[in-house]
Amino acid sequence: TAILSLCLASAASARRLIFWSNSIANKISYAPVIEGGIGADLAIDPSYVDDPYGTAIDSAAGKVYWLNKGNGGSIGYANLDGSGAGLLNTNGASFAVPSGLALDPAGGKIYWGNSESGNGSIGFANLNGSGGGLIRPTGATTEPNAVAVDPANARIYWSSAGADKISYARLDGSSAQDIDTSGAA
Repeated sequence: TAILSLCLASAASARRLIFWSNSIANKISYAPVIEGGIGADLAIDPSYVDDPYGTAIDSAAGKVYWLNKGNGGSIGYANLDGSGAGLLNTNGASFAVPSGLALDPAGGKIYWGNSESGNGSIGFANLNGSGGGLIRPTGATTEPNAVAVDPANARIYWSSAGADKISYARLDGSSAQDIDTSGAA
């Protein structure tokens, strides 16, 4: 069974592809979604894929990113055809029970949740390879296990593991608060 996060991409060839991570097989895979055809695994050097959990696509740059939970955590990347693979420099960030992945291509960053109880934070890495850091929002529930970026409003949203909460903060971690979801399932 694959643990996955689905991401759609429109490749330069105008094909629409869906990508996912498979933590059991240590693969990043894809399949065409409109044109028909069969799926395949990207031919990525196995040293860049270690218990992947989550994917994010930058269609304009032609890149797929994934969160590696294995070996202390890392962010892998490759071109949409699997070439040019590597690990993003995440110096300054950390991985504490990481999950979720959200991309902000315009802002030049990728984000993930660190849901470890008592160590909740949001990690980020700069897409230009210059390292990363941590966002430690205060004033909201912070055990993020899924993240989403709203670049237009400079916010990041997350759901918290085991707390049934959705929260948000500014991208610098300020103005954090929980959203009242009491009327929803």
